[in-house]
Amino acid sequence: GDWMQTVGALEIGSEAQNAMNALSGLGTLTIGTGQTGTSHIWGSNSFTGTVQLTANHNLSINSVDGVGGNATVGFGDNSVLTIDGATGGEFTTNLSGSGTVAVSDSTFEVSGSNSGFNGTWQLGNSGNVSVSGTSADIDNALGSGAKLNFSNGSLSLQLATGETALTIDEVLSGSGDLVVQGTNNQTFGLSADNSAFTGTLSLEGIGMT
Repeated sequence: GDWMQTVGALEIGSEAQNAMNALSGLGTLTIGTGQTGTSHIWGSNSFTGTVQLTANHNLSINSVDGVGGNATVGFGDNSVLTIDGATGGEFTTNLSGSGTVAVSDSTFEVSGSNSGFNGTWQLGNSGNVSVSGTSADIDNALGSGAKLNFSNGSLSLQLATGETALTIDEVLSGSGDLVVQGTNNQTFGLSADNSAFTGTLSLEGIGMT
């Protein structure tokens, strides 16, 4: 059945040794005390419940399934989910709230249901994220009015064949690479203020509105 548990911090596995499926089942795990703190999950898990980060807490994972592919991460104020060292795979964990997802030294695709996420994607060094599908799929994966902050990372968007246009409402800032791929007669647009973006926008087979 559903369970609820609160811990001040969480350490699963170690930098030298991943732990597999230490988290499983369905329930709610609240991590943090509201004070600044950091937890780590090394390895992948099959958890399908909710991990709630309290204000100011940082949870660091090194796998796209670190929390669980069908799990949900809820963000308290100024909380952070750090994804560092996740090479390959699909990040399907659902996001909710207004925290930060900080990505570095990782390459993966995002396809979770993140319409409830209005926080920040922080794309750091070698943080390479891709999203593909229909315009609705891409919008859903990035979140609702979220922010995209580039710190030498990259975001690749690939619009599915048969779609006519992709417009994203995320606010862009920082320096990095935004690559948008499509086919002839498709267009791409930005609907939010992107004056703070000093990176590179590359259009491949798609036009700009």
